[in-house]
Amino acid sequence: MSKKKQQLPKLVKPWALFKLALADLRQDWKLYMGIVALVTIPTNFLSTYFGAGTGTTTATYLSIAGIFMDVALIYAVVRRHRQAEGFGLRTAYYSGSHAVLRFLLVALMLGVMILPLAIGTEIYGLGVTGSAGSVGESILLALVGLPFVLVSLWLLGRCILSLIMIVDREVHPLSAIRLTWRLTRQRFWPVFGRLLALIV
Repeated sequence: MSKKKQQLPKLVKPWALFKLALADLRQDWKLYMGIVALVTIPTNFLSTYFGAGTGTTTATYLSIAGIFMDVALIYAVVRRHRQAEGFGLRTAYYSGSHAVLRFLLVALMLGVMILPLAIGTEIYGLGVTGSAGSVGESILLALVGLPFVLVSLWLLGRCILSLIMIVDREVHPLSAIRLTWRLTRQRFWPVFGRLLALIV
């Protein structure tokens, strides 16, 4: 029974994953561009012509609109092939918007995971750019900050896919974190490598 619980889906090889992503982009590029354009064109117009006068109001609007666009884009990518008929811009935004609050909560949890990275970077910055002290002290501070950075990268590598999970499935934010944690158990490097390959 424990063996059945530990069985996880087989990971797609990086090159095959890249080809799948490219084929998906070629097939549905109009939908994806429409989702992005619906937000970026008005926000660019606002920031260009009214940015100086509105200040934080425009910045807040841009942030909120960007979140809705991100969720709609993720929803379109993960749900498009399940609902081939009638899936369009309206579906991506209307049906995807129900996950915005859960998406924000997961993003907040991931933000907490970045705190060690911020601490490590600050320690590393003090060690490298600090004028006081010897070279040895600077290296020592850099080495002290490095584990903090590695902890954040490890946590993010294990949990970053929860942003997709929370949009794809009707689950609570903590459940999405737990599920991605379980899916990436004993396969951190393969998953992290594929994420880097897709980013690059």
